Amino acid sequence: MTKFYLIFLIAVTISPNIQAQNKCISGKESSSHLLDQMKTASQNPQSPTYSIFKAYNLGQSTEGNAIASEFCTDDKCRFRQSEMADFKRISEATTKVLKAPQMAFKMECVIAGAQFKAETSEIHCPSGKRTKGSFDFCVNQDLLAYQNAVVSNFQDCLQASGIRTLDAAHLFKMFTLESAFKPYYAYPGGVGFGQLTSIFVNDLHEAHRGRKFIQAMANSNNSQCQAAKIIAEKDLQNKPRHSDNCSFVTIGEGLERNILYSMLGLASSWKNDIEPKLRKYIAKHAGHPRIEEVKNMALLNSYGPGRAKARATIDRLSGLPPDKFLAAIKKPLRTKRGNLTYYTDRIERRQKNLLTTKLIDPVKSEYAKTGANACVNTN
Repeated sequence: MTKFYLIFLIAVTISPNIQAQNKCISGKESSSHLLDQMKTASQNPQSPTYSIFKAYNLGQSTEGNAIASEFCTDDKCRFRQSEMADFKRISEATTKVLKAPQMAFKMECVIAGAQFKAETSEIHCPSGKRTKGSFDFCVNQDLLAYQNAVVSNFQDCLQASGIRTLDAAHLFKMFTLESAFKPYYAYPGGVGFGQLTSIFVNDLHEAHRGRKFIQAMANSNNSQCQAAKIIAEKDLQNKPRHSDNCSFVTIGEGLERNILYSMLGLASSWKNDIEPKLRKYIAKHAGHPRIEEVKNMALLNSYGPGRAKARATIDRLSGLPPDKFLAAIKKPLRTKRGNLTYYTDRIERRQKNLLTTKLIDPVKSEYAKTGANACVNTN
């Protein structure tokens, strides 16, 4: 009775603007292809989407999860601070009532990150057709919340399984750069949410590299790994082909596979490439308050340029103390082999753009002090 009453109270007391839940953050209102996919997948008990919807109570009280917005035609849209305050109050109340797990990222930051646009191709699934700009799929708060939930679920699963990947703050930075929470972007090399390449996918399936992490997901009996288990069991039987881009884009399995592979690939890189190279450095600076950030930035750098340049970066910077190591890895590090840190440099520039043109207070002020940690839920 209490549960019903609180949800009803939340639904009827919020402003009409907040109830505009399905308004597109990006894309056209008439282009609901992704939203239709999500709805269909959420109703299929065999889909990882169904599992994640159930775990996070998605769709249970959508009004309470809404964030009101002032939509505009350029990329400098702003949200009314009073409505943001309403959202925080309502969201906290709804989460408490429904007892849903807390998501990794603050929705204010996800929405801000989703306002970035890319010039690369869009892909329509299941047809696989590509075009630049003409699909312009609607991405609304429901879809952004779902993507947040997928990342959160897989992160919780990996942590419960003792598998190291990036922490939430660095995952936010990576995914904001790779796709800006738009899972339908594709270019000739990379595809989808994590812009996966064929090299990355193949490496994850190699027996001496990443396959053991997929196997760990398939063997898991942890309730937090139910969605990951569905994907892993299927993929161990039939490896998805990267050339079939929709296997890494379609909501219901493709988007989820893309996010899981991104995170498992990072786990493989940490285990096989980054941790062995950093081992002596970590031991030397074990008591330093920023050593965890060093681990995360060194691993993050491997996602873009690959393991060879990531390891070369560590070689170049290992003589520096952690503070100087971190300052250097966020700037261009040019050698005869090229810029070893072009990826982390791009990420830092994207985050600066996020701070100066997309975020609003109070998150903006916090972000100016603590960086992407301001976008992470911590309770």
